[in-house]
Amino acid sequence: MPGEVLEQAREAAKAALATVQQNKKMKISLLRIVPILTLFVLACGATQKEFEYLGEWSNVEVSSGEDPHASGYVLKLWKHKGKPVGFFTEFAGPPFDPPFAPLQDVTLDESAGALAFSAKLSPGIVFSREHLTGAPARVLYVFKGTLRDTEVKGTLESQDHLSKVAPVRIEVTLKRKSDPNADSHSTFQEWEEAYAPILRARGPKW
Repeated sequence: MPGEVLEQAREAAKAALATVQQNKKMKISLLRIVPILTLFVLACGATQKEFEYLGEWSNVEVSSGEDPHASGYVLKLWKHKGKPVGFFTEFAGPPFDPPFAPLQDVTLDESAGALAFSAKLSPGIVFSREHLTGAPARVLYVFKGTLRDTEVKGTLESQDHLSKVAPVRIEVTLKRKSDPNADSHSTFQEWEEAYAPILRARGPKW
């Protein structure tokens, strides 16, 4: 395990330095020190994953009956080269194939738990005087809040960029819905290829 290797490397490095300090007149053997330092560097690198699944949080509720309806939001997060990436989903009708959007302007302060992002969605078709034949909705969601292991909590603002109505702000709490290791994508390229057809079908139309 990377953690065990790192700990072993640290202990070996400490032992080597202690030996040098005890006998300052001793000539340091590079053949002895270099492999230890190399192991230490490799172990540090092994603990840093290039692509990592963080989890899924949701507050979606599904009604019972012959014609069930779902409402709520889903947030899925990964880290690619240390930067957060992910998707935001809104359920407002059928409990399947909801509007789907990649996160934009994502910031995550892991030490403080502060999370912020925006996402463009097209949740349905809008009919109005300006759009008699219908036009895909243009809703920008802006979230600011906190991310904890068990929940994501904060303010979600929806901005209608098609009908130009006033923004709406609500407080949301999304609960963790999956194991942190549940995602099957091992690389960023794999992840992009898997979600590309979903974005084409259900992604924002603006």
